[in-house]
Amino acid sequence: MRWNRPGAAHYQGRWVEYDPPRACAHEGGNSRYPGGYSGRVSFALVPDTSDGTRLTIRHQIPARPEYERAIARLEAYLST
Repeated sequence: MRWNRPGAAHYQGRWVEYDPPRACAHEGGNSRYPGGYSGRVSFALVPDTSDGTRLTIRHQIPARPEYERAIARLEAYLST
């Protein structure tokens, strides 16, 4: 799969998990990420006891020194 938005590098990825209606995941990236890889994004749907459905989205980024600055910014943002 591929997509883009104005001012950003084209994202290219592939679906690596597809388990309807419970889960799916994709991996990919673009030239602005180290090695062109931004990690894995997974989506999980679980029935909720309150007659709903819980959606969990997880972005697993590669453990690389280049990402330390981004993680620090995210931690600072989430702590406010």
